[in-house]
Amino acid sequence: MKDANDQTEGHRRCSFCRLSRMDTRRLRFLPRVVTLTAIAKEFHRTDKEIALSLALTLGFRPVGAFIFGLLADRYGRRLPLMLDLVFYSVVEVLSGLAPNYATFMVLRALFGIGMGGEWGVGASLAMEKVPPKLRGMLSGLLQEGYAAGYLLAAVCYFFVFPRWGWRPLFFIGGLPALLALFVRFKVKESEVWKKTRHDSWGQLGRSIASHWKLFIYLTLLLMMMNFVSHGTQDMYPTFLERQWGFSPRQRISVTAISMVGAILAEFCSDTYRTAGASQIDDYCVAVCDCGGSAMGICAVAGAADCRGLPLTVYGAGCLGNHSRSSV
Repeated sequence: MKDANDQTEGHRRCSFCRLSRMDTRRLRFLPRVVTLTAIAKEFHRTDKEIALSLALTLGFRPVGAFIFGLLADRYGRRLPLMLDLVFYSVVEVLSGLAPNYATFMVLRALFGIGMGGEWGVGASLAMEKVPPKLRGMLSGLLQEGYAAGYLLAAVCYFFVFPRWGWRPLFFIGGLPALLALFVRFKVKESEVWKKTRHDSWGQLGRSIASHWKLFIYLTLLLMMMNFVSHGTQDMYPTFLERQWGFSPRQRISVTAISMVGAILAEFCSDTYRTAGASQIDDYCVAVCDCGGSAMGICAVAGAADCRGLPLTVYGAGCLGNHSRSSV
């Protein structure tokens, strides 16, 4: 009975930690998205040049996933996770202190390494501590931490940015380093890793190579999922400001509404998880993808004038389906 209670408590702690990391990860990524024009103005750069920092962060995520993933498979989940949390929290704070454009870009590339490392290691630790029958539901719930973190960041932006500017938002993003202490003292090492650990780097490499087909499939799947999410939402606040003349609080209100839509979509999908509901949800993904592609083409061609509201709805739907597809 005691072992069962300890196991349940371990599930709860790991799930709480994982959900908190998802929240704070978006809290640390959002400042660049919603303050892009302000950063461009201070560094005397164009929106396009600052937007390159988004590409750098996302482009370096696989580097972090590879490095910290190997460390987690070789030495356990907890230590690499703690190091990663501290690393990219420090980089986040330093980003708020960046004196020039070049320094800012280097720091955002380093942030991408930390951001990529957290996802795989944290997901492995959380899922390995959860009973198999609950992994599908929990993975969808944890994915909602992404939208919840975005919503939390939107609230911070609403109150902080108009008064103090963009730099304090990056300082706030450094607070999640405290989660490393929670992992250190409250989260135990994965029993699954202890049973399947590899004795050498060579053995680990052979194990990874044996699953190359699955690796390619998941890479392509997640690439398309990120086209749906990051491809629409990251530049949307800039679009609202430059094309529609939205104020900072108007822009962040639209963002917050879309995140509420994402959270509601996940809870509805989870509540009505049946074979029929899954098929309907698949159709929703297809409709969102086709509709988003059509609106994107119209936006580029300048053929659509009233595209703000549809893209907002599309973004909310895509994020909800993104989290549902992780279940």
